[in-house]
Amino acid sequence: MDDTPPGDMDGDAPAYERRVADAGMRPPAFIKLVVAEVVSKVRVTGQPLNHEIRWRIAKFWYGPDPSVHYELALHENTSQLEIGLHAEASAERNRALYGAFDKCLLDIQKELGTSMWLEEWDRGWMRLYETYPLWPLDTPRVSEVAERILEVIAVLEPIYETIRETLGLELILAPKAVRRR
Repeated sequence: MDDTPPGDMDGDAPAYERRVADAGMRPPAFIKLVVAEVVSKVRVTGQPLNHEIRWRIAKFWYGPDPSVHYELALHENTSQLEIGLHAEASAERNRALYGAFDKCLLDIQKELGTSMWLEEWDRGWMRLYETYPLWPLDTPRVSEVAERILEVIAVLEPIYETIRETLGLELILAPKAVRRR
């Protein structure tokens, strides 16, 4: 049996391989370059920005609590690139955050654009996010995506801190293996 992947409609190289070649780099390399640029340029708080990379997802957060983090995700199955703030704590805490962000969503959209959406999703989590077409993944796009992540952090982090203090939400310490500096 032939182990080569099926070709596209032209009998050419597989469609995925052609997209990668046209786009300039593979998703994991793109993610690593975006993370490096974000970490080198972020200037929101006096704390270092923690980060974690898992294949096609990068997470960024301040302090010891990674359950609320900024995320860059490359969704190849839908050909979308997602940038946003994710709350992946307890359902109760996430509902409180959802309610607080919902009250200021129009102000957030005024600052970041109406492409920002707030939703409850998987496992009682919450996300405030936007999506873009996935391709191309090339060098100019690294800077474009990194700048947008920095803009999202600059707008949302002060709002999140105010919400956290107002609601009296306690920080959830991450296991030491997850912390990055």
